[in-house]
Amino acid sequence: MSERAERISGYLPSFYKTWVREALIRRFIDAVSTKLEEYGRLLPWLMESRWIDTASGESLDMLGRLVGIPREVGEDDEAYRERIKRNVTGFKGGGTKASIISSVAALLRAREEDISIVENPESPESLTVNVVSGDSWEMRSRGVEDSPVEITLRVRDGEGEIVGPEVECLDTGFRVKINRRVRAGEEVRVAKDGKVYLDGEPLKEVEVRGRPILPRKRSRWRYREELLPAIGVFDSGVFDESVFALKVPVVAIRFEWVRRVPAFFEVVFEERLLRESGRTVEDVRRVVSSIKACGVGFNIKVMGGE
Repeated sequence: MSERAERISGYLPSFYKTWVREALIRRFIDAVSTKLEEYGRLLPWLMESRWIDTASGESLDMLGRLVGIPREVGEDDEAYRERIKRNVTGFKGGGTKASIISSVAALLRAREEDISIVENPESPESLTVNVVSGDSWEMRSRGVEDSPVEITLRVRDGEGEIVGPEVECLDTGFRVKINRRVRAGEEVRVAKDGKVYLDGEPLKEVEVRGRPILPRKRSRWRYREELLPAIGVFDSGVFDESVFALKVPVVAIRFEWVRRVPAFFEVVFEERLLRESGRTVEDVRRVVSSIKACGVGFNIKVMGGE
């Protein structure tokens, strides 16, 4: 009888006669003791399989799946273990900057200092509206903040001219008025600092109030100009005179600005990290997609690549 079996027998009354080898109770105690000793020998292995530092193979795969970090194809236990530890250590809530940097660095086997996040990256934008005097429209920067805007104005048709064109933002108070004729082929540009140029040369015959800013929220804009004497006005006339307006010039106004994209970020790192780790941009994209907050867009920007 083993030591464990003797201890079990010691808890039973003597009339069970556990010392008799042929007794049924003795056989039962021996069987239970054997199993308990077997489980006792497996217990250290079981405990080690539940810890990142000592688990291996399928046990390590199970731990990785518990924290949402599956093993990559061809990844050995040592590399996988290190990646799990770095991800869990750096994980401070889904979608945080720290967790994304830590996860990408672990995937590429790089230092966290080699990975950077650009939040709300800049994106060049433009909009062209075709208007005649009196037209108004609405627009916004579509970014996280108000944006300085550059405005260019020209007569869209190949012929014709306009007198005293004026562009105004009714919500910010910005207004620019050109006190001269602008002919087809000429271009008026209002720079972001409020200075006005005609075909690249500074323009003096101009009135400017404020600076051209495109608000983050929707804003109202208006275009006006002085009517030429030869243009008739509906519902008005002069006795014994006849005025026919064959064509009113259409003016193209182009707005150009740089917006900071809302709910968007860029993951930036050097191309050599992909080459040295054997990973691809799609591998990085898959990792970031599993961590980022829902509804937030992102882009992978690799520096120094061909």
